[in-house]
Amino acid sequence: MISRMRSDPTLRPLSLPIIRTVLSMAALHKLRIATLDISKAYLQATYLERDIYMRPPNGFESRPGELWKILKPAYGLVESGRLWQITVEPWMIDSYGPAVVPGLPQLFVLRDEEGPPLLLIANVIDDFLLCGLDLTEIFPLFGVPSQLASK
Repeated sequence: MISRMRSDPTLRPLSLPIIRTVLSMAALHKLRIATLDISKAYLQATYLERDIYMRPPNGFESRPGELWKILKPAYGLVESGRLWQITVEPWMIDSYGPAVVPGLPQLFVLRDEEGPPLLLIANVIDDFLLCGLDLTEIFPLFGVPSQLASK
C-alpha cells in the first residue's frame, strides 16, 4: 500500500468508512474511545517532492512578478494529505508497533494472537481516533500525559 500512496498525489483519506469500522470494532469489543487532534499536522509532514511556487498574498510588499517557493506541505495542497500519511505511518509503527490494515492505510491495529484488538488507531487527516482496552500507554506518544487518558 505504501507504493500506491507514494505514487498517487491525490490520495484522500476514507474518513467515514474508517470511522465506522473503528467505532464498530470498539463497540463489539467494549474498547475505550478517545480522539486527538494534531495541530499543524501538514506542516510536520515530510518535505514536498516537487517545487511549488505562489504569488505573495495581498498586503505583502513584493516586486512585480515575484513568486515565493513553498517549503513545506500546507493545507490546500493536493499532496499534503499523502505526505502527512507517509510521515505518520512509520512513526506509528516504530513507536508502538501496530500494523497497517491492508487496503486502509489510515487504519492501524495492534493485537495479541487471540482475543480482541488491543489498540485501533484511525488517522483521518490530522485527527486520530484511538480505541483500546487501555489507552494510558499510547497517549504519551502523542505528547499527552497518561493521567489524562484515564479520565
